[in-house]
Amino acid sequence: MDQAQLGPKKLLQSGDILKHNPQAYKRFALKVFEQLKNQKLNIKEFNFSQAVKLLQLVDEFGPQDLFTYFNFFAQALQSNFYKKTLDINDYTNLITIFAHSGILTDSREPSSLYYHYLISLKEKKDKLNQENTVKALWNSIIGS
Repeated sequence: MDQAQLGPKKLLQSGDILKHNPQAYKRFALKVFEQLKNQKLNIKEFNFSQAVKLLQLVDEFGPQDLFTYFNFFAQALQSNFYKKTLDINDYTNLITIFAHSGILTDSREPSSLYYHYLISLKEKKDKLNQENTVKALWNSIIGS
């Protein structure tokens, strides 16, 4: 199956369906990574929510590649690439992935991505769901 031809929505739906079969899901994930690396699949075609779901797949099966995506998201968010589709709950999930991996706290100073998140959080805190409110608090402890 050529995942690049599916489009972001159907690609992620296919992944959701395959989650019930761990071996097939892992093969699917590795094929997605291969197509991302070979630039047959472009993360810029994904809206913010879809890109975060894709990052969750990377976190699960290819955590060694997270730093590449950290840089991508930092640049994309600072340039307002995702301004129209930015959701604070997805943003909290994104920051949580980077916090859990240690990437967010690797340097002595918080990253610009983390500062951007805090500003977005301040503006949109009323839209956080209960689970992500806890994650946001946790991220603020880890990030500071």
